[in-house]
Amino acid sequence: MKHVSLGLAISLLVAASAAGAPSVSSDSSASSDVSDNRACELGQPKCVERVIKEMDRRLRKLAKRCDHDAIFAVLYLRTTEKFRDTLDTIGYGDPSSVVREDGLFADFYFRAFDAFHGGTGAAPPAWDIAFSAARDRAVSSPGNALLGFNAHIQRDLPFVLYELSLRGHPISHDDHTLVNDFLAQVDATAEVVARFDPAFDDNADPEALFQLIVSWREQAFTNFVRLRDAPTPDARSVFDSHRMSAALLLGDPMRAVPAIEQSERELPNDYNPPARLANLYRRLNRLDDALAASTRALAKVQGGRRLRVLSERAEIHLARGERDAAARTLEDALAYAKSLSAVQASPRMVASLEKKLRR
Repeated sequence: MKHVSLGLAISLLVAASAAGAPSVSSDSSASSDVSDNRACELGQPKCVERVIKEMDRRLRKLAKRCDHDAIFAVLYLRTTEKFRDTLDTIGYGDPSSVVREDGLFADFYFRAFDAFHGGTGAAPPAWDIAFSAARDRAVSSPGNALLGFNAHIQRDLPFVLYELSLRGHPISHDDHTLVNDFLAQVDATAEVVARFDPAFDDNADPEALFQLIVSWREQAFTNFVRLRDAPTPDARSVFDSHRMSAALLLGDPMRAVPAIEQSERELPNDYNPPARLANLYRRLNRLDDALAASTRALAKVQGGRRLRVLSERAEIHLARGERDAAARTLEDALAYAKSLSAVQASPRMVASLEKKLRR
């Protein structure tokens, strides 16, 4: 039975391969990023052992409480183990870069998990959906696996490939495709059935799932190429929000700043670049730059989007120790919200502004 071979396929993306409330659990106490380890920076095989050790540490905690996040976690772990076991036989053209990808890809998952469960930030939307569904037990165990696969492949993988390219260790399309060869060898269905859900393999179509994973991986590579080769300012700016999200997941806000500064120069009438820069500068403690960027964004935005810019501006004032200015900004935002329709000023946004004002 290859029911989970496709599940592993997503995990295997680890080798090759769109924000909810934090949970009370905190498995985020782990270590620093595995990809920062010297072996991972050099692309040495023992990097994969470090990834496996961290995955196993996290899985044991999830399995102990029968957390629905354990479904994706066990599939990812078994996939990574198969990557390790086949590293010397698949025939990668550049195995060191594929090993680097393994570490970085895993870090994207670890950071998203920690952001959601540990309250260390906002998880990317695709991961928020996956983790929320697991927390709320809203879908079946195959659904938990698919939501995780979708988030990690379709959302994370293009940015992992792009980051590796920027670092001078690009993954070739040939090596990207070879990953599918080891994915096809992963089968963890029996383990999931025995440990977590006897119905996991009911009505499964392993070949269809595997082909879905393969198609998602191919689309991820296509999106990476589009990101890398975006020919115009408008085309490049489409990826700015994703660049920013990826940089924050990597714990390196500065990584996104140059591209978004370029977008602001090339798209002077668009409020998005200065609004994003305001957030990034605040995280970098460049508070004067953050306030100036916020002012530029406010000059270009109206409607519901203006509320988000004002909310971020209040955070900048707080970071500067200007509590009165932060309160005035939030009061202005709430007053402005009253002039908007319920569609433009969502109850959720208004409630968020009111909560900040009460702090």
